[in-house]
Amino acid sequence: MTILGIVICGIGLLGAAIFSLILLVKAFQTSVLWGLAYMFIPFAAFVFVITHWDETGKPFLYSMVSCAVAFLGMMFLAPSDMDGSGWDDEIAVEASEVSEPNAVDRAAQAAEATEARAADQPAPAASVSSVEPTLSAPAPQPAMTETAEEPVAGGDPAVIAFIESLGVTGVRAAGTDSRIVLNGKVYYPNSYVNLDFLLKVHEIYQNEVVFIDRNGIKYRKGF
Repeated sequence: MTILGIVICGIGLLGAAIFSLILLVKAFQTSVLWGLAYMFIPFAAFVFVITHWDETGKPFLYSMVSCAVAFLGMMFLAPSDMDGSGWDDEIAVEASEVSEPNAVDRAAQAAEATEARAADQPAPAASVSSVEPTLSAPAPQPAMTETAEEPVAGGDPAVIAFIESLGVTGVRAAGTDSRIVLNGKVYYPNSYVNLDFLLKVHEIYQNEVVFIDRNGIKYRKGF
């Protein structure tokens, strides 16, 4: 409907412009004074049309019809622009994007079968210590001293290096509704952070997050 309205409106405006130009030419053909008055004096055009109706009647009526066609075209355009439906569509798209699970989680569903077959060997958690500010803190808190601890046996150094590179910018510890923001992305418990290591978020606390890899090894990151 929008394209049709644009076409109809364009035809009407073009016709109105052509017939208005014809009337202006007739005014100058009558006399230069009539032409100047037609262009610059309010309502002089209507006076000229009425006093020279035999010559100007048809062009004037055609210009009125063209204006009506242009108005009809604008009527086709008005509903979609005035009812705000375009804004509603954008808001609906944004809401659906927020409600959908993380893209990494969706891609990792295919890896669930592989992880289920992986050996579940208990091992002490590898500790990765890094201090990052959290955006959820309501008031300034004393700075924490950065510490470094040796990873436990069985911890993958590449995984540890990857976890150290993650920046925590927000956290919410609320049981099953917990979430954490890592490098600008939101993750939930059991969300995959890295598919190469099959590394996912295991538990989220107010001051630390626990990751677990394909071998069941846990890694802790404090903040």
